[in-house]
Amino acid sequence: PGKQCTSQPRHCIDESECESCNAGQVTRGDEACTSCGPGQRANNMSTFCEKCDFGKQPTHDRTGCEACRGTTYSRDGTNCTECEAPRYVPTEARNGVPPFSQCILCDPGKGPNAERNGCTNCTGNNYSTTGTCESCKPGYIITDSSRKSCKQCGERKD
Repeated sequence: PGKQCTSQPRHCIDESECESCNAGQVTRGDEACTSCGPGQRANNMSTFCEKCDFGKQPTHDRTGCEACRGTTYSRDGTNCTECEAPRYVPTEARNGVPPFSQCILCDPGKGPNAERNGCTNCTGNNYSTTGTCESCKPGYIITDSSRKSCKQCGERKD
């Protein structure tokens, strides 16, 4: 496995008639080595191509997998993609979902933290209905701890 025959027809009689495939290539022995396609890596025996686990992508030479980093994620194990703000990338497993495999919005009342790897409560006169903290319009204030909406200030009595 992982070696191609150099003799014709492609049936190896002994090890001297075989040569190893290059990194990131595969064969079943009776066929020429072929490169793994985009988003795939060679398995450990170089006998077939496969995707990486969620939250990872194939290495440049397609011989292994590397974890996504920073604000990148991979839902299918083929490549790491940038997660666009205001979404965030969970960097730890949650509810059985691997790290770096999601790009999601924060719950209402919260927004992404500075690293965009988690959520934090909105503070000050800020609220969130869509997963990103925004300032209340002038004349409006936060009136409850959920920070999901702003209410117009009451009129002042003299």
